Amino acid sequence: MMANSKDEEEIETARGTRKPFTGRRKSKEQVAILEHWFGQNDQLTNDRESRHKVAEESGCTEDEVKNWFRNKRRKAKSDLLLHQANAVPALPTAGEQQQQISTTVQAAASCTSAVHSMSTAQPSNSQPFNPAAAVPTASAAAAA
Repeated sequence: MMANSKDEEEIETARGTRKPFTGRRKSKEQVAILEHWFGQNDQLTNDRESRHKVAEESGCTEDEVKNWFRNKRRKAKSDLLLHQANAVPALPTAGEQQQQISTTVQAAASCTSAVHSMSTAQPSNSQPFNPAAAVPTASAAAAA
């Protein structure tokens, strides 16, 4: 029993039917030509005349050239974003390091002067602190 042509053109999948993939891999020569043109202008697909020229030179259809360029741009962008995410942050320049040191020294000096002023400050009644007066004596406790 022979299947009709409609059955041969569609493939059953979990999400319905689809046409079989009819594309083909590019040869090394075709990829080299496409890479060459991509290096010159990654937006070649906007210019139909140039796309036609690349298609003739590479032996691909214009749609294949357009799709190859689109996929190549997407991959290049993805690779760039991945590279940026994994990049080590740049080391500060000598000027930036000097600025960081200067800021740190100023902050330390400010803290030191604040601690020093707190340790030398007198209580509000302007009398020196007498630890013996702060501890209650037995006679003072009996008087209370």
